[in-house]
Amino acid sequence: HKSVASEGEEGRVYYNDGREKILEKVDKDIIDQYVSTKGENVAENIRKLDLYLDSDFLKDGVSIVDSPGLNGIKEGHREITEEQIKKSHACIFLFTNEHPGSRSEFEFIKELREKMKVKTIFFVLNKIDVIKPEEGETVEIVMENLRDSFKKEFPDTESLPEIWPLSARDALNARDPREQGIARDKLLQLEGKSRIQDFESRLMQFLTCGQKTRDIFMVPIDRIRGLVEEIKDTYNQERAVLEGRTDTEEIKKQIEELQQKIDEEEGRGKSHQREVKRAVGKINKELASELEEKIENIVNEIIENLKHYEDTAELEGYANNSLEEEFFKKIGKAENRCYESFFEKIQDVVDEEIEDALNEANLENSSVKMRRDQYDRKVFGEHLQKVGLDGMDRRKEERRRELEELRRQQESLEKDCKAAERIENKIKKLEEEIKEDEEKIDEIKNSSLPKIQCYFEDEEIEVARGGLLGFVGNILVGKRTKTVRVRKVDDSERKEEEARRDKDFEERMKLKEAKEKEKNQYLQSCRSFDEIDYERWKVDEKIVRKEKEDEEERKGDIKRIEEIEKKNLKKLKREVVEWCEDQGDELKDEVSKHRKELEKTITELVVANIQEGVRRAILKEKDEMERLLEVQRNAENGLREKLQLLEEKENRLSAIYNEAVDLGNELEMESVDVLEEVSL
Repeated sequence: HKSVASEGEEGRVYYNDGREKILEKVDKDIIDQYVSTKGENVAENIRKLDLYLDSDFLKDGVSIVDSPGLNGIKEGHREITEEQIKKSHACIFLFTNEHPGSRSEFEFIKELREKMKVKTIFFVLNKIDVIKPEEGETVEIVMENLRDSFKKEFPDTESLPEIWPLSARDALNARDPREQGIARDKLLQLEGKSRIQDFESRLMQFLTCGQKTRDIFMVPIDRIRGLVEEIKDTYNQERAVLEGRTDTEEIKKQIEELQQKIDEEEGRGKSHQREVKRAVGKINKELASELEEKIENIVNEIIENLKHYEDTAELEGYANNSLEEEFFKKIGKAENRCYESFFEKIQDVVDEEIEDALNEANLENSSVKMRRDQYDRKVFGEHLQKVGLDGMDRRKEERRRELEELRRQQESLEKDCKAAERIENKIKKLEEEIKEDEEKIDEIKNSSLPKIQCYFEDEEIEVARGGLLGFVGNILVGKRTKTVRVRKVDDSERKEEEARRDKDFEERMKLKEAKEKEKNQYLQSCRSFDEIDYERWKVDEKIVRKEKEDEEERKGDIKRIEEIEKKNLKKLKREVVEWCEDQGDELKDEVSKHRKELEKTITELVVANIQEGVRRAILKEKDEMERLLEVQRNAENGLREKLQLLEEKENRLSAIYNEAVDLGNELEMESVDVLEEVSL
């Protein structure tokens, strides 16, 4: 359960070389990295991976162990699985609907059951959700096929444990917090379909009521029995003295012998020292060796983790902000574990509790911890090559300004093109109108005029008389009148039409001249569209070329940055590696220097504690003898009351003993939960 994680981590990796690695966060990819073939040399490097989960099933001290199985890729995986099965309160042997058991699995099960007498195996048939009823498949048929397959391989086998069918996928989906949007009755229906609850209930019942659980409960009961029997021996000695069954001289003799042992013990210091020095020296050597190995492993682990850094800034941040804390935190933990083991071994040597003496000597301040206070903080990355971003930024800004100017030109030319296009359209329209005017003018010029009207009209005219008489008559009476037919011409309509045509011609000519003038003004006021468009095309070409140059320059900058970053990363990693190795060497040197001082101090303390322990043990026995002697001297005074008081003590002690025995018998009589067998 996550509550047992010492630092609140989600996982912890245990390496075969003794190293440990804390995993703050764990996901599927992380798990694959440390327990599957997707990781690097997993079988050779990883001993186990602990995961800490928030699960109700794990709250009561239950741990779930996923063993490597029978077909692990590493030599010894089968043996690891066997040992884990022997230690576990219950084991789950998983079959699937698609692969319901192989011969090697059946052989292993038979060996566990018959040779190793393992009776704690649950058979679970998973993936019942993929069974196809429409094809005639049922859970019962698949289970029967599994039993038949086992029987076929081992005809002499008469029974197998009950098989528990379930669908882990359905159970997981039903309990997945991400599925809370689904109706509760649907989730309950899915959970029921998975059959997981029946299996969990049966498993928990077996865990709490199995043989191994009862054995655990019997331990404190057996301790109480032993302690009560020891006290009863003391009461029996006192009763023997009170009843006169113990010789006074014998007690005095024992007291004298005990005092002699105390005196002898005071002179055995050198003898103890030789033995203790040899034992402490060996343990101290192991401590130094273990500390040096732990330091080496921690250094190697941190160096190994450097390969995951591909960004200089990220590595520099880690080196300056986290490296020191992580390094000495790991060193401190390793050191604490080593010293805990060291003190346990020392305690085994003297068989006495020496914690108080060790605390008085302040041995908790080991060399490594004192070294930490003297540590001068290192700043990493001070000598890294600068990337030269200022120059790159300057060139980039210049290119940006050039492109910006070209785009402004492009935009301006685009506007000019549009304006030129509008003007050209106007010129084109004017030309069309001028052409139309010219056509009109030609039409006016070539238009036919109305014909002149000719007609004859009688008209009286004076005609001179002929001859002399006629001359006289002309003078006297005037000329004579004569009616004649005169040809008349009427051109008024023609003249009127000519006047109108001349007017139209003049107006059309004025319009044409005005339009030609406007056209000439347009032609003189701006460049042609083709000219501007050509210039725009040249600017477009410049922009494309400049953008290409910019892209190439950018790629060049990136390449230069990557090269510098690569060099910097390599240099920074080398700097961190050198620092770790230097720290490791210094720490190992201090461990070596501290070893003699520690050995001398521990030896003196152990010798003193052995002597004190022996002296206390002898004094305790001597005090008991003196107490018995005093009891004997005063035996006559209130003997009956003393015997009665002693009897009351014995009765109370017997009651405690009997209660412990009864509780033990009750546990022994309690039926132990066993897994049911199904007859084959």
